[in-house]
Amino acid sequence: MIINILVAVALIALGYIIGRAHPGQRLTDWAYRTNDLGWHSWKFWLVAPILLSALAWGAFTEPVRTLTNLEAWQRTPENR
Repeated sequence: MIINILVAVALIALGYIIGRAHPGQRLTDWAYRTNDLGWHSWKFWLVAPILLSALAWGAFTEPVRTLTNLEAWQRTPENR
């Protein structure tokens, strides 16, 4: 019984720490900065799964916002 309570408290604390640190945002920012290398670079193959998983997460949690952001990202500067 006490072990279950300690495990629950540890999981809540871990979730709080991860939430405050925002590791996903930092990783996505790094991947976005590194993305301009082209698919011939070995770094592209490290970046692609990170960006695809971020896109999938955004599409799952906030589909309308994700589609709006994708449309804005694909517009050229002349069309903005």
